[in-house]
Amino acid sequence: EYFEDLGEVTEAEATRYTELMADAMAAYYLTHKRGGTLNQKRVAQFLQVFYQLGDCSFTSDGHHGTPNQRMAAGEFGFRLADEAQKQGHILTSEQFHELFVAYYPTLIAPDAK
Repeated sequence: EYFEDLGEVTEAEATRYTELMADAMAAYYLTHKRGGTLNQKRVAQFLQVFYQLGDCSFTSDGHHGTPNQRMAAGEFGFRLADEAQKQGHILTSEQFHELFVAYYPTLIAPDAK
């Protein structure tokens, strides 16, 4: 888990983490050839929606991530799906989570507060 080494975590940070992972998982599923199979144009459309739904309420318990973070989470999920399609398999939820946890610091870095 990402938070194990961070000590006390705010509700806002925990919510952001959960919501960004949900964005990434949605992007992964929607673009995977054994999932929603959306094409590049559709991917760009839903990534734009993620971006528009972002917020900068860093201390709010309902903080879902900044527009940039939400876009980055969607792009992360898309890249994983694209790589999985080339390999022909679906990641387990545990594999996906492990990759997300490893990438999370990079995902939030540009707008981290």
